[in-house]
Amino acid sequence: MKQWWFRPALVSLLLLVFVWLLIFGNQGLQEMEKLLAIRSELRAEHKVLSERKQKLEFEERQLHHPEQFENIIRQELDYIRDGEVVIKFK
Repeated sequence: MKQWWFRPALVSLLLLVFVWLLIFGNQGLQEMEKLLAIRSELRAEHKVLSERKQKLEFEERQLHHPEQFENIIRQELDYIRDGEVVIKFK
């Protein structure tokens, strides 16, 4: 006589083991949550770096304009032309 409860019990046991491995296994939900947090951090960092890249590209384009290039040199390196006098206020 075949036992009718054997097959459903085996399927239930296998399903329970599968769910246990899914949640607590190497690639389980906990690992997925960690990876999602890392992805979120990387996206935020990518956004900051993209904005920085755009700013640097703008500055690079400004360097190709002689007037802007001269202004940058005057501001950052205190460059003056011959015969100019600089007055600084404190």
